[in-house]
Amino acid sequence: MHVRQDARQVIALLELVFNQHLRGAGHHTISPGFSIKDFLSGREQIVPGFVYSINKRIVGNVSLLESKVKGRYLVANVAVHPDFRRRGIARKMMVEVVRYIKNRGGHQIALQVETENQSAFTLYEQLGFTNVGEVRDWRMNWYALKTVASKPPISRSRPDDYGEFLLRPLRPEDAKQAYQLDKSIFPKELNWPDPPQSSYYRRGLKQSIQWFFSASNHEIWVAENQSKQIVGLGIIENDFGRPYTLKIRSHQDWAHLIERPMVAKLSRRLRYMRSKTVVMQQDVKQASIEGLLREAGFSLKRNLTVMNLVIE
Repeated sequence: MHVRQDARQVIALLELVFNQHLRGAGHHTISPGFSIKDFLSGREQIVPGFVYSINKRIVGNVSLLESKVKGRYLVANVAVHPDFRRRGIARKMMVEVVRYIKNRGGHQIALQVETENQSAFTLYEQLGFTNVGEVRDWRMNWYALKTVASKPPISRSRPDDYGEFLLRPLRPEDAKQAYQLDKSIFPKELNWPDPPQSSYYRRGLKQSIQWFFSASNHEIWVAENQSKQIVGLGIIENDFGRPYTLKIRSHQDWAHLIERPMVAKLSRRLRYMRSKTVVMQQDVKQASIEGLLREAGFSLKRNLTVMNLVIE
């Protein structure tokens, strides 16, 4: 794909194929971690991908992302014009993608496919991709945000102290514990576009400067029990030009206690932020939180199966 030459036709194709999800997201997002704005600006980690053309008309596109993990690539989207489907175009493009990444020394390709899209699921299986898990894609427009009721704290003077545990902002000394908890709760293969690095939780001066210059502000809360162990995490990622991304991690032994207060806390925090879409991807195994997300105003948009191909 030649970005300057093909951009106009590719964007028109993506908007046609993904129109429903684009409108639901409130901005031009194809998949988490990839946007038309990035495509046009030539974002460094974007490897443009491939197009399929007939008589100089682009009727198919595969867009790629280069992961922060060396040798790992992400298929951001596979799009074929509705009038040209069932002609093997998606298969031909994906075969070329695998060949291209293998020649570049890549060792892994990851993608997300709608769970109900059986034809696409079958295609990827035939190409050697394996199912590594399922996530649910939740979205909410900020104006639909609702306050989630929570059990009362132990006193009005300590609004985030619930006796068995305390909600508080992340501290620099929490970084290692928070990172280990995140890794143990949410499988790294399900993180999109990339699993968090240990540096994600280091809230030092360097990280603060980087976020300042990138117009980002990641707000991280922890649930700490009486033994000073971190048993839950609540995160609001706020990156310029993108929706808010919500992440909630809770130790299985504490989920029934901390999830409601954590969702209540994050929903209150969102009320102080500027209006834009809020998104969250939830591991299907974390089913206990679904009712709370609906209570906060979220709607389930898609069930996504995460698939992985190891290149040998």
